[in-house]
Amino acid sequence: MQLQISAKTIWTIALPLAVSGFHETIIEVSDTAFLARVGVIELGAAALAYSIYHTAKFLMIGLGDGIQILTARRAGQARPEAIGDAFNHGLTLLLATAAVLFAGLRYVAPWVTASVLRSTEVRIAVDQFLGIIAFAVFFDALNYAYVAFYSGIGRTRVFIAATGVMTAINLVTDYALILGRLGFPRLGIRGAAISSVIAEVTIFVFLTAAALKQGHIRRFGLFRLPRPAASLTKLLLELCTPLALERLVGTARWFLFFVVIERIGETPLATANIIYSCYAVFLIIIDGFSEANCTLVSNLIGQDQPERMNAAIRSVMMWTAVCIAPFLVIAVLFPTVVLSLFTADASLLHGSVNSLRVIA
Repeated sequence: MQLQISAKTIWTIALPLAVSGFHETIIEVSDTAFLARVGVIELGAAALAYSIYHTAKFLMIGLGDGIQILTARRAGQARPEAIGDAFNHGLTLLLATAAVLFAGLRYVAPWVTASVLRSTEVRIAVDQFLGIIAFAVFFDALNYAYVAFYSGIGRTRVFIAATGVMTAINLVTDYALILGRLGFPRLGIRGAAISSVIAEVTIFVFLTAAALKQGHIRRFGLFRLPRPAASLTKLLLELCTPLALERLVGTARWFLFFVVIERIGETPLATANIIYSCYAVFLIIIDGFSEANCTLVSNLIGQDQPERMNAAIRSVMMWTAVCIAPFLVIAVLFPTVVLSLFTADASLLHGSVNSLRVIA
């Protein structure tokens, strides 16, 4: 599990992680594409609902990053038993956080939306979405633990197959539940939320089956009730706190942005959602290489080779730029083509072109 720094290692870790990061983006992007065919209110409400959801999950995301860092360090030290301890303690913290988050989304979020949103129709749609997607937080917690584990040990190929299966199921459920096809009722934004819950369950089932088949659960002692270890819990919290706060700033700014746009009108809010979806696609690649860099650096620390960290970081930065550049060029030169993947509405397309060029 001790990793060697090379272009092959970077791509072997980063590409599946980018695909893995694509699973959340796929859910949001497909929701955006289908909701654009339902109505402007639903499309705009989805942007606000997802921004609230991601902002609320900041601590869970930080905990996942903390588990990954600690796992990669233990892998570099060749201590498989310590990897299991990090996973189990981290998962306990994740599930506890998920329970608090569930209650917040179900009972506190409606009070927040009533306080900050002007449009009654948008507020009702946001509340409907959050009330349903709250049930996904427990599977989110489990999936963050899995992603941290596989990323930390540098075995990320499993994410490609998992994301492929999830994408296929998510597209079918979005088509059926949002638009009311295949004999299902037309649920609109509620269908998007149900589809998102199904997607998270799908990822969890697939990764659990893979971990069982590969023998990881037995080898590393995953999902065992951890013995109380205050030092390990403290270490995880020390690792995750700055990462969680950084995530909070990154997600809260989008929530505040959407709140401001909502006060302008429902159509501008729908346009902002489309632009955000494009931006999220660009971030997939960046996040994949970022997670790979996190794993490599932590692994080198575990190997007691900190002098190689700068070279690893420079290499990751170079490959990130090489990989993202073609997508940015396409967005700048052919913005209408990119935007047409999300909506066919001429007014939304026209209002989004310049904004897409700016974020690219």
